[in-house]
Amino acid sequence: TATDGAGVFVPGEELTVVDADGLSDLVGQAVKAEPNGQATFGFTETTAGEYSITVADPSRSVTTTVPVTINPDAAGVAGGGTFSATRPAAATANRGGVIEVKATDQYGNRVPGATVTVDSTTGLVGLADGASKTADNNGVARFTFDGTAAGVHEASFRDSTGAIISEIQTTVYED
Repeated sequence: TATDGAGVFVPGEELTVVDADGLSDLVGQAVKAEPNGQATFGFTETTAGEYSITVADPSRSVTTTVPVTINPDAAGVAGGGTFSATRPAAATANRGGVIEVKATDQYGNRVPGATVTVDSTTGLVGLADGASKTADNNGVARFTFDGTAAGVHEASFRDSTGAIISEIQTTVYED
């Protein structure tokens, strides 16, 4: 919002983006403030995160920094994103392990709150078919297993629509 020293709106004031905090298509954009003193800049960004945009008047004597938050795609994983399970580090029989399933949107941003359900497992004790987890703030749902016998074991996971999203194999070695 463009205002003068007394806080009165300054319609028609030209404002230019002088620092876009990595949002490259914004640098140098100039617009005139609307009658209410607000200026609107257009840009396209697919990387979620917190950004700080700095705008200035034509003389560059007055600047202001505006925080901008880019959220993951609202459609989340359903909007073209993916789930991927990481194979746990080599496990030892009768000891536990963790399988992490990462949820991302179509741009690769992590999607917190996505639901992941165990579809089936073979021999991974403590990892029950039908067990569900919600992805944390980093877009990761963690499933633990324990007491597993040595051998090659499999697990598959499904999303909230019931579609199989990831299948993994892991090897558990003798103690």
